Amino acid sequence: MQYTTKSIALCAANTPARTIICLIFATFLAGCASGPARNPTDPFEPFNRSMFSFNEGLDKAVLKPVAQGYRAVTPQPLRAGVTNFFNNLEDLWSGLNGVLQLRPKVAAEDFMRFGVNTIIGFGGVLDIASEWGWSETTKI
Repeated sequence: MQYTTKSIALCAANTPARTIICLIFATFLAGCASGPARNPTDPFEPFNRSMFSFNEGLDKAVLKPVAQGYRAVTPQPLRAGVTNFFNNLEDLWSGLNGVLQLRPKVAAEDFMRFGVNTIIGFGGVLDIASEWGWSETTKI
């Protein structure tokens, strides 16, 4: 006999005792839903393995060649500017994180770095704050 959600719902509709019995029955049915290749400590192992294989293939076929091409055609000062720009955005998020963690000194330092690098450092492309001796805060 095939048990469906509808048949379990009909079973549970009559009394509270039937509801409890049907829920226990449904729990046992869910325990039988694992496949033969599953590891009991990792119920998502088949999905994780297929996702890992997909990511590895994407990395080899697309991402690695694009990254190597970027490094080959982009001069080092331009790459440093791109890195500085994204590090500057990270300082903004770190400042917000410092506010949420009630760490005012860390938040103020990060916001000051962000402000200096954004205004004087052409949107964060130049890391002026580090040249002035303001080191980045340690990320927790």
